[in-house]
Amino acid sequence: MNYLNFTPTEWAVLFNAVDSLKIVDIAEKSRLPYNTVQNVIRRLRNKIRIGFVPDYWKMGLVPIAAIFQGKMRIKNVPFYTTTVRKLYGTRTYTLVTGIVPEKYLDEYFSEFPCDPIVEIKALETKYWTPKARLTVFLPKLNIIAPKFWDSEIFKLALEKTRFEKPSRVKLDKIDVIIVVWKIKYAFIKLAEIARKYHDT
Repeated sequence: MNYLNFTPTEWAVLFNAVDSLKIVDIAEKSRLPYNTVQNVIRRLRNKIRIGFVPDYWKMGLVPIAAIFQGKMRIKNVPFYTTTVRKLYGTRTYTLVTGIVPEKYLDEYFSEFPCDPIVEIKALETKYWTPKARLTVFLPKLNIIAPKFWDSEIFKLALEKTRFEKPSRVKLDKIDVIIVVWKIKYAFIKLAEIARKYHDT
């Protein structure tokens, strides 16, 4: 099994980055100097993606995934598509993922040359975080490992989750620009976003 290797300082930064909006927040929570946190994040960005995960449903967007039979050639990739990948096993498939406005879902799938064999519309998206209940950092080994031995895994298996659609929010052009840049890098400053947008 391959494990992710991090130093205790890197782990402290990662752990506290989960619910922080600014680098200064991470520094306060981890009790590390601001410059240290900044340098650690710069180093970590070469290993992992540190991005902001918005509430897509709240913005009227639906994360989707579709699997098509064989190697499908898509001449014009539909708007809202995020990835197109080939899957190889006993057979070959094409995986398409996207984040699509709810009102355009039917129109989006009609853009493909054939119907998918599997179509998934996500109610919500879950990503691993350093604060995940089945994750533990082992400082003597500098690795992150799953808690296979913990009774928490059985509690999680028995838990029932209920999804409730959140109330929608209206985004203007500026909101969308900020969200897009924050997805790429969670701690980018608004002044830097403005500068990058002005340069494009």
